Amino acid sequence: MNKIYLDDAVGWIGCGLSSVYHLLQIGPFIKIIQGTMTFEDSPGYFISSLYINSFLWMIYGEMAFSDQLIYTNLINSLICLFAMLTYVINERKKYFLDSVLNFLIIFMASWSVYKYLSIEVDDDRFVGKLCFLSSLNIYIYFFLILYKVIKEKNYQLIDFNCTAIYFVNALVWFFYGIVTKDLYVICPYSMGIILFLVKIIIYIRYERKYPIIGENNYISTIEIIERKEEKENIIKIEEQSNSKERPVKIISKIDK
Repeated sequence: MNKIYLDDAVGWIGCGLSSVYHLLQIGPFIKIIQGTMTFEDSPGYFISSLYINSFLWMIYGEMAFSDQLIYTNLINSLICLFAMLTYVINERKKYFLDSVLNFLIIFMASWSVYKYLSIEVDDDRFVGKLCFLSSLNIYIYFFLILYKVIKEKNYQLIDFNCTAIYFVNALVWFFYGIVTKDLYVICPYSMGIILFLVKIIIYIRYERKYPIIGENNYISTIEIIERKEEKENIIKIEEQSNSKERPVKIISKIDK
């Protein structure tokens, strides 16, 4: 009985943390509504990947008889759908038709996949593997961001609040997987723990070693360092040119 209570407690804590993380992803789309971010700058691919991931985990939760997984990922799917709707509502006419068609395709495809996996597929291991692959797809996106951070030494490309929340969320769901002995929950979230721990360490290290100068958060730190080095080189050259040189006597063949 205590194990059942522990499953429920850990699962609902993970549900709350996961919902908070997904709600934070709506920020960029609110900027679209406010007109401070364009269609091209928004993380549409990431939100679409989150939606597919949450949708598959919801189906897996039904097969695994886990209310926590069902309601957690149902909420997450609805949040992602809301974010995706901003494409349809707020974009210019040249994107409007494409956005409507893409949204309808995603909705219809999701319903078809749900019906197929829920009715035709009896093996939850198949759906669990799909969930694992969709989680890997999201982690690839995070790896690309991490690569860009390391390349540019720009820690502000990492959203520290989202990273910290997801790290704790991954810990909770990892523990939930251990309690329920579910490898399909343990594997992706163990990878998430390692990846987001690395992101936190890099953020803290680069924040101290390569502070961003100025109000523009998107300027590359390498560019700032190069400007500083260039300025220092110019100062050194000016100092050398202004310094007095020792006179050198030139001896010609005639003198000899």
